[in-house]
Amino acid sequence: MAEYFIQQKALSSNARTLVQDEDGKNIYLLVGRWGKRHDKVSLYDLTGNLLSFIQQTSLISGGRFSLYKQHDKVATMQKIPTFKKDRYFISRLNWIASGNFSEHCYKIKHGFTLIMEMLGTYMRGDFYSLVIPEKANAPLAILICAILDYWLYNSKPKKVFSFKLALD
Repeated sequence: MAEYFIQQKALSSNARTLVQDEDGKNIYLLVGRWGKRHDKVSLYDLTGNLLSFIQQTSLISGGRFSLYKQHDKVATMQKIPTFKKDRYFISRLNWIASGNFSEHCYKIKHGFTLIMEMLGTYMRGDFYSLVIPEKANAPLAILICAILDYWLYNSKPKKVFSFKLALD
């Protein structure tokens, strides 16, 4: 079981972000930008090899993203509309992300199998902690966290209408 650390808000800031292992060693580099159709974020190892990337394919209803392992498309991610809480479906892989996204405490699962758990800020101050049992799932799971972080910090607040009655 591996644990990874990423600095808070760095995932959604369109800046270069280093991902560290449990020993504090930099192991991945996350680069790219969000916000427009066809924007993408890529994950590299520190020798410069492309591991995975995510490309934004739609801006409608929270957006839709295509996930690639190296240059092969492996899944599409989109928000599942529900009344109680947000859920995200990662097709082809049949992963579902659910939990408390605003507190950065959520899980990605395939059935009952844990793919990744985001523990929010945990033991290292201003870093997110990601627990990923299978190292092979780490690149895609880290990129999914980047999307969820982007949606959290860049979604438009809902408009609140207020009415005032004029009493004379």
